[in-house]
Amino acid sequence: MVFSTVVTKSRFKEFLLAKHSLEYFSPDISWNLICDSYSYDFLKAREEQNWTGEKREIEEGTHHDLNNKEKQERFSKLIKNKFDVLEKSIRDIGYGFWVDTDTIFLNEFNWFPQPEVDVVLSPHYMGPNPILNHVGLYNVGMVYVASMEFLSVWKALTNTGIYFYEQKPVEILAKSGKFFVDSFGPEYNYGTFRRKNPDVKDDFVNLNIQHRRIHYKNEKLLNFHVHSLDKIRGPAELDPSDKDFVYFKKLLRDAENLHYDNILAEIDEMNIDE
Repeated sequence: MVFSTVVTKSRFKEFLLAKHSLEYFSPDISWNLICDSYSYDFLKAREEQNWTGEKREIEEGTHHDLNNKEKQERFSKLIKNKFDVLEKSIRDIGYGFWVDTDTIFLNEFNWFPQPEVDVVLSPHYMGPNPILNHVGLYNVGMVYVASMEFLSVWKALTNTGIYFYEQKPVEILAKSGKFFVDSFGPEYNYGTFRRKNPDVKDDFVNLNIQHRRIHYKNEKLLNFHVHSLDKIRGPAELDPSDKDFVYFKKLLRDAENLHYDNILAEIDEMNIDE
């Protein structure tokens, strides 16, 4: 399996955390990257393994703003890299598997798609929440795409600039009936947005430790989509006041798992200035 993502200076530390945490559990998975010069050169200098990449000039991003044309144009340029790396992966190996850099892997990745599937999406699993009407039913921090047609239409819808990020368009395509769409289970791409489910006061109650591994209910939790690392300014830093992340770190400690201890150590190092 090959994952794809885009790495810039502001995302470099969090990407290393994602990469290293994955290597503890699934060392055979590699990365297909588009990097800015800082990240590309740093990966080379560190002699990091299990990645191939393209170096290009990338302007650090800005948040999506439908009311600001300049920000919208900058955002569109940034998102173009996501579509580019997925397109390259589909052409090279038949699929693109996007994973956001603000991800921490917690268990082995043993998932394989159905041969005929066009796309596999990650639901927010937030229940009937009105906010989903705006942001979309799916979180695009984890997306598997095997259809170049799906990718092309997804890109076109995103470039219109009338939807929430590149996220809302995948819901529109999923509902179109033109593509074979599958979904990842709730043990994949677990994000703090789950706590906004009005039917479950605190979805964190479903996180537990079994046999020194973090689980979602009785299934091993593949990854935690942190969002605490989601900062544009400067090298990524963790917010020590983030209560969700504090709870997540407690789970890592309580599991008494050597790999989790190593992940915690790397998290601590992320807040040290270079």
